[in-house]
Amino acid sequence: MIVGLLLCAAVASAQATPSTPPAGDNFAAAGKLSPKLPITIDGDNKGFSQQPGEPNPAGVTGGASAWYSWTPDTTGDVVAETCGSKLNTVLGIYTGTKPSSLTEVTSDNNACGEQSKVRFTAEKGTTYHIVIDGFHGAQGTFQLEIRDVNQPLVVLRPFVTAANAVVTFFHDNVGLSWGLAIVGLTIVTRLAILPLSLRQIRSMRALQALQPELKAIQARYKDDKQRQQREMMEFYKRNKINPLASCWPLLLQLPIFIALFYLLRGDEFTTEIHGAGWLGIPNLSDPATGATLIILLVLYVATMIGSTSIMAASAEGPQRVMMFALPVIFVPFIINFPAGLVVYWITTNLWTMGQQAVVKQLIPAPAKPSPEEEAVMKKPPPPPRKKKRRR
Repeated sequence: MIVGLLLCAAVASAQATPSTPPAGDNFAAAGKLSPKLPITIDGDNKGFSQQPGEPNPAGVTGGASAWYSWTPDTTGDVVAETCGSKLNTVLGIYTGTKPSSLTEVTSDNNACGEQSKVRFTAEKGTTYHIVIDGFHGAQGTFQLEIRDVNQPLVVLRPFVTAANAVVTFFHDNVGLSWGLAIVGLTIVTRLAILPLSLRQIRSMRALQALQPELKAIQARYKDDKQRQQREMMEFYKRNKINPLASCWPLLLQLPIFIALFYLLRGDEFTTEIHGAGWLGIPNLSDPATGATLIILLVLYVATMIGSTSIMAASAEGPQRVMMFALPVIFVPFIINFPAGLVVYWITTNLWTMGQQAVVKQLIPAPAKPSPEEEAVMKKPPPPPRKKKRRR
């Protein structure tokens, strides 16, 4: 409980208040954006108009243009988007000094549905003029976000900051190496979701105990798939079982996993841990190579299969084959992951194996039913009664 509260507090404290300069109705009155990324602002072009000579982004006629100016303090590839807007937007990035003689850098109309998204290389010290217009003069609220291409979406940034806070705490305050700090982040994450994991295990145990009855329903209505699904859902509801419960612990780990991925690729954190090795890994922020890569891949596959074998115990046929094939399928992807991310993955697999070993003793699997009990459960339902004819 305490660990969960600490992790939640770290996420909550990571929420940043976005800067919100007002948009300019004309080029000269453009709202000035902070030079530092990321930038997230909420704007409104209600009552705005278009100056004579203004460009039409992406060749689309607007009519309610909102202007911002931005002068970055670093050079790098950035993404500018209005994807979170309610307004149907067009977006343009320009350089120059007058609306009638601007040079287009890039523009877009509908890269994300009715909203816009562009990517360009921002040069340090260059002033970029950003115009957001409504499609054919539409007016309303919009959201503009500008971020480095390696920065995560807004929704993930609190998790990145929280992961950074936990890893830095273990390194700076506890005195652990960066590798052990990543292991510490893994343990904190798994402890935070432990109550949900225990609920998942109890649900799986309950499902295992009722498996013969479930198979009987499947056999009984094998020729009527619609009726079979309906009866199975009624069976789950009657026995208070959530068949999707096993997915939640994995889904809740994904934000931290993705956050660590972005953290290890971020310039600031990468600079901080540059050259920090651990257990033969030269640099935790770079992909492993050579013998180190082979060792990490062997450990990943072995621990992944070990943790999967426990969950696959009740699976059958193609489902069981797929569960054991997934660790091998993921190998080409993790080759390019930062080594620290593979360390996180291996650690969480080891945790799963240890957790299942403890649970096996505390919450044993139900005993298999006897052949007589299985025969009773497989007994077909009685035929429907014939209605008596009235004379």
